[in-house]
Amino acid sequence: MRTVITAFVFLFAWGLEGRTEGLPLDLLTKRKIVVEHTILDLSDDQIEESIALSSVTLTAEQWETMRKVSKFAPKRLISYPNTYNDCMCGTGPYGIALPGKKFGIVHYSLDEEHSLGKVWTSERVKKGFAFFTMDARGQFYLDGRLVPYASVKQEFSEGIKLLTGEKDDFYFQVTVPPGMKRSDPTLKDRIAELEKL
Repeated sequence: MRTVITAFVFLFAWGLEGRTEGLPLDLLTKRKIVVEHTILDLSDDQIEESIALSSVTLTAEQWETMRKVSKFAPKRLISYPNTYNDCMCGTGPYGIALPGKKFGIVHYSLDEEHSLGKVWTSERVKKGFAFFTMDARGQFYLDGRLVPYASVKQEFSEGIKLLTGEKDDFYFQVTVPPGMKRSDPTLKDRIAELEKL
């Protein structure tokens, strides 16, 4: 039986995914990053964002620093605690929250493939799942980056096409803002449009 499972999650959360080898930290202390990286000092607001949303939005000065490392560096990055110990499959740009209000941004996560979501789009949909965040205006985001709605619809269509052959289910999850109800006109419109595909 072929199934399309569309989930709209009524809370705000950031997907925690990354590379298969885990966080690039020394195994003994989990405090030292063992690949090329840049350490930034975080403000109290950034620390709160890191804890609550699993992301860090860079200041203009921090972003300028990271754009010198890679022109693909986004203003907002995924934030992993240094205690994270799970799969790191297909992540976007990320940093590691370290003791002492420090944030280590891993340089290889800022390359073109990771920063533009190329790792995400093809591989995850092939595996049978797609996850986005939607704002109150109906705009979709992937790892803090705006994704054109046409691309979201294309990913949904590609997922449905996979249901022929080996795949027998496809998960399409969209996280919506706190307080948004299923009856919200924007959400209703988006669901109706995707169900037509």
